[in-house]
Amino acid sequence: MIFFEANTIEESKRMYKIFSKTGIFDFFKKNKNIINENGLNRIYYNEGKGDLFQEFHMSNGRKNGLYVDYYPSIGKNRPRRQVVDFKEDLENGLYTQYNGLPEDGEEWKMYEINYENGLMHGSYKKYASDIVCYMHNNGKEYLNAEYNYRNGKKHGWCILYLLSRPGEIANKTEYKDGEEIEILDMGLSKKDTDDLQSKVDNFKKYIE
Repeated sequence: MIFFEANTIEESKRMYKIFSKTGIFDFFKKNKNIINENGLNRIYYNEGKGDLFQEFHMSNGRKNGLYVDYYPSIGKNRPRRQVVDFKEDLENGLYTQYNGLPEDGEEWKMYEINYENGLMHGSYKKYASDIVCYMHNNGKEYLNAEYNYRNGKKHGWCILYLLSRPGEIANKTEYKDGEEIEILDMGLSKKDTDDLQSKVDNFKKYIE
C-alpha cells in the first residue's frame, strides 16, 4: 500500500511546518477548508490558512473520483505529491507519487502503480531518485523497478534495473499469485554496488 492516507488537519499542519514558513499575519487569515460528505473537499495547510493541501470529491462520506494532494507552494509552482482515482473510498486506477523539489518546485515522478478496488493490480513502476538520475542519465528519469500485480499480489515477471546503467536489467523474478517461481540473476557484481555507492556519497558531498 503506497498511498499516503493524508486527510487529517493534523497531517496538514505537520507537512506545512516541514516544507513552508508561517507568516506573522497567518493568525488573522480566514480558515479556507471546505469539508463535505457530498461534493468537493479542499483542505489547506496551516489549519486552513495556508496553501492548498488536498482536493477530492466525496459521495455519501466516501471518496469518489480524482484525489490530488500537494506540497506547499514554491513561488508560483504548486507541485503535486499524490494523484489517484477513488471509487467508493478505494483506490481505482493509476496512482502516481511525486517527489516535489522545494528549491525549484519541480515534480519528480517516484511511483506509477495501477490499482483495482483498493488492491495493486497491473503494472507497478518505481523510478530512480533525482540524484541518481542526474548522476547517470543527464537528469532524465528512468526505471529502478518494474513489477506486475494481480489482486494485490506479485504475478508475472518482476524486473530490477541497475541504477548505475539505465535500462540494464539486474535481475528478473517470476511470480505466480505472490509465490516466487523463477529468478534470472543478470549479475550485479560487488564492484558495481561499491562503485555506485561511492558515486552517490561523492555527489552528496558535492551538493552539501
